[in-house]
Amino acid sequence: MLKRLAIIKSPKGKYSEKMGIIVAIRDEQHNSGNERVYSYKLLLDGQISGWLPGECLEFCEFIPKHNEAI
Repeated sequence: MLKRLAIIKSPKGKYSEKMGIIVAIRDEQHNSGNERVYSYKLLLDGQISGWLPGECLEFCEFIPKHNEAI
């Protein structure tokens, strides 16, 4: 599982910037060309969000897994 605190921005203004822990990333290709689109699932307020298409503006910090922190 990914554990990285990040800020995600909507590409089309569907939502404001969201900050949370990335738990999944999906890479898709649009039918209208070679444009790649990324969608993220974030841990927000103790809940895992639905897929949020957007651009990762900033990786704020790396949060190690418990076994990696030892």
